[in-house]
This record gives sequence, C-alpha cells and structure tokens, in this order.
Amino acid sequence: MSTKSWAQFLSETHTPGLQAVDALCEVIDPETEPFKSKEEAICTLENLHSQATIYLTDSVSDETVEIEKRSQETAHDETSKVEALSQETMSDVTVKIQTKVDVEAVCAKLLLRIGALCVETEQTGKGIPLVRTAVEKFEQHGVNKDNVVELQEGYNTLGILECNHMEFTAAETHLKLSEQLFLNLRKALAEGSEGEDEKRSHKMEDAYIQTGFFLAQVYGHMENSVKSAAYCTSTLGLQLKVEARVALDRADWAQNAAQLAGYYLRELDFSSAAMCLAAAVVVIKKPASVETLNDGKDDTCDDVLANIALAQAKLYGHQLSVARGALMLGTPGVIIPPLPPAGVTFP
Repeated sequence: MSTKSWAQFLSETHTPGLQAVDALCEVIDPETEPFKSKEEAICTLENLHSQATIYLTDSVSDETVEIEKRSQETAHDETSKVEALSQETMSDVTVKIQTKVDVEAVCAKLLLRIGALCVETEQTGKGIPLVRTAVEKFEQHGVNKDNVVELQEGYNTLGILECNHMEFTAAETHLKLSEQLFLNLRKALAEGSEGEDEKRSHKMEDAYIQTGFFLAQVYGHMENSVKSAAYCTSTLGLQLKVEARVALDRADWAQNAAQLAGYYLRELDFSSAAMCLAAAVVVIKKPASVETLNDGKDDTCDDVLANIALAQAKLYGHQLSVARGALMLGTPGVIIPPLPPAGVTFP
C-alpha cells in the first residue's frame, strides 16, 4: 500500500525520476561500456513502473472497489443502487476512476520508454514485447492529446524493427498508422483546433521525419519506386523545415538528395533531378554549425560533393543523349514527351 497520494507520487518521485533518466540518456559512454548510462536509465524506469503499478493496484483499485461495495450494500438492484449513491459518493467514484485511467496511462508510457531503450541497447528480445504492450494499452484507452506522441513513437519503433527484420508488410502497417496520427494533428492545426501545444507538435513532426524515412525504405524494398521517391522527397523537405531546431547532417542530406536525383534521372524527369542536385550543393556548402566544426565530417562532405558532380555529369549526359536522339528523328528541341510534374521542391 502506497503512503503517498497519486499527485505526490507524480511530483516527488515520477517527475524527478524522468529527469534523471533524460540526463542519463544524454551521457556519452566509453566504447568499452557503450550502454552503461542507458542501462542505468532502464533500471530507474523499471523502478518507477513498479511503484506506479503497486499504486494502481493498492491505492486506486482497492478504494474504487470499496466505494462500489458500499453502494451495493445499500441497494438490491441496479436501479436502486444508482439512486442510493449520494452525490458525494458518485463524485468519489468519478475521481477514482479518472485517477485509475491516469495511472494506467503513466504505466503505459513508462513501459514504452523502457522498451524503446531496451531496443536501443540491443535488448530487442526484452524490448519488443514491452513496446507492443504499451501500444496496445494506448489503443485501448483511445488516442488523445496526452498519449498521441507516445503512440506515434510506439508505432515507429515497431515499424522500424519490422523493416530491419525484412517484415515489410507489417512495417508498412505500423508506419502508416504513425503517419496518420501526424496527418490528423496537422489537420487539427490547420483548422485552428485549440489545445495543440507547440511542444507536442514539434515532437510529432520530428517523429514523422523518422516515419517518412523508413516508409521510403519499406517501399523501396517492396519495389514501389514511386512511393519510395515521394516519401524520400517529403522527408528531405521536412528536415530542412525543422533545421532551425534540429541539427541537420549536411553530408547525409546531400547524399540522399543525390540518390533521389538518380531515381528522377531514370524516369527521364530531368527538371526534378536537377532540382535535387542543386539543393544538395546548396545544403552541403552551408557553413557548419559550431557543434559540428570538429566532427571529422569534412572528408565526407568532399566525397559527397564528388558524388554530386558525378550525378550532374550523368544528368547532362542523359540530356545530350536524348537531345541527339531527337535531332536524329528530325525533332530538334523536343527532348521527351511532356511528363506529369514531379512536384519536387525544397524550402
């Protein structure tokens, strides 16, 4: 039996515990013990979950059962039982039920965090069932503003793991569920719905970048090049949009843009290929941030610039080849039949 109220548990135990976990997750451990701090964070989370679970069974459920028991003692059937409950007792029942829901939500969030950290520390056998359980609990309670971020992260975690295990159909299902949560949020924001705070929308936007990145991979493996390119394009654009608050890996972004240009080149969509390559050059030549000045990636940037130059040469070569063919057919100036616009644009 917990001696603290639920509010006390949250303020005195839960919140400080999560702050300690956040600090541990920021620690860069030595190569000899790469997961030391994260494993300590897992232990802290497991302890919090154990305390919350005990509180749920002892402090919430038992009191609710007692209220229900008292109401049954004063009534002989369902109708008279409701009538017999005083207004004060009904209020108590409502409060206890809501508290029980709140405790279950906290437990689910803790399970998800534990599971995700287990996956990150290569304990997938332990982590995957925890993530699945957490997602099921969120789904049972229904999507709301208090769990939508965690549910999106849960779907992402499952989808990424399934993608890595070559389970592409299952990965598509979970990643599309994650995407739908984000699209619903964006629709709500567009309609001016209240209660959508900036912090939550930023978290969901960041999670959606991961969703789009892996959907591009999933559709690539499923040989749906059109969808793969579309998700790659939207992900690259969103990464630029959030660059002001999320550090951008310039070399990685430019390399992905150059690879996307290769797809459009194969489709003879020269304008989209040129747009991707031009954007890649602009991004990779941006001044490095203070945090990345000494990260050893200058050589990588040089390699990517070389790859971009090679891709540009291929683009010009294809254009010349098509133009030469058109000239031989007696239609100079007509390179290819008109194609639907690819809609490739970057901020």
